[in-house]
Amino acid sequence: MSTAREIEKAIRSLPTSERNKLMKTIPDLFPELSGDAEWARIIRDERPRPNLTQVINETEAEFRVNSEKFPQFSDRDLPSSA
Repeated sequence: MSTAREIEKAIRSLPTSERNKLMKTIPDLFPELSGDAEWARIIRDERPRPNLTQVINETEAEFRVNSEKFPQFSDRDLPSSA
């Protein structure tokens, strides 16, 4: 089995078209790189983040008082992942 360094060297030597193809398959090879896995890791992280907590609390309070200030959007407004 090749080492990570040998694999990296091989990837770097590929033509651009082959590297582009590989980029599309990397998420299948490394599911931990998917956005969902990364968000799950962030959500499970229990370290305190007082500045973030403060921003969230202030935003929630503002929304309760002045919800029309916040734009409405639907799934159609979000980019598709396809």
